Amino acid sequence: MEKYIGQCLCAILSLQDPAMEVIVVDDGSTDGVDVVLASFTDTRLKILRERHRGVSAARNAGFKHSRGKFILPVDADDIPIVENWRSLLVALAANPDAVLVYGARRLFEGGADKFPRSLPSKRSLPSKGACPENDAVVPLIFKKNFIRMGSAVVRREAIETVGLWNENLTVGEDWELWCRLACLGRFIYCPVLAVRYRRHTQSATGAPVSRDAQDPGLAAIETIYSHRCVQHKTGAHHHKLKQEALAWHTYNWGARLIHSGAYWPGAKAWVWAMSKDPSLFLYLCSFPIRRLRQ
Repeated sequence: MEKYIGQCLCAILSLQDPAMEVIVVDDGSTDGVDVVLASFTDTRLKILRERHRGVSAARNAGFKHSRGKFILPVDADDIPIVENWRSLLVALAANPDAVLVYGARRLFEGGADKFPRSLPSKRSLPSKGACPENDAVVPLIFKKNFIRMGSAVVRREAIETVGLWNENLTVGEDWELWCRLACLGRFIYCPVLAVRYRRHTQSATGAPVSRDAQDPGLAAIETIYSHRCVQHKTGAHHHKLKQEALAWHTYNWGARLIHSGAYWPGAKAWVWAMSKDPSLFLYLCSFPIRRLRQ
């Protein structure tokens, strides 16, 4: 992430908070990221250099070296909106039964220099209200991941209780952690823009895939629904929610295939997904409107 990490760190370190610690984990980079990191002299910045073990191992290493009561994981290619972090922390402090507070994210493409600054449409949120309550977030979080890395502040003690990021997962590791946390306590939505999410050809969700590629995200769904706490939380709806999660994820995988030029495999994935969850047909038809609102 040599190309992007400087912009990310500039945004974070612009927050004049002496109590904040910023931990960068270099997961075995082979590009020129060392030169970029060497240009920063802020004493709040700590750099960990690890052998390449993947994103979950990198986040776990950062967590183990942190001391703060509140954890906000950020991906190196995104741009956090630090002026709104205080709102997230205030919301978490005001709700002691909440394990996590999350804000909104806005998508932008690759190297764009013009960024969205307004909140997304309420239709992109998990409920019609401006502040979805826990009964709206749960069970929706078990169906799809609507909380983006960089938009959520988590209590340290909550992560210590449910366990760290799953190092066996290469995709959906954040979603799997959110689901375990949802079994522990409430999620609170704070109506502020928390992060600008960059989509590009090197990102986990933006990289092209081949027509014969296997969807790595399916392992996250199997892991999520194998947890006893998730089985208990979802109860009688366990099977239905798992099928909806599979349908939603397969729909998104089909979109990636089509975007990568694998039109027939992508179309087949869409047909299967919509056969399991017909509401996805309406979601597909609303694509032009959602695209304009991103």
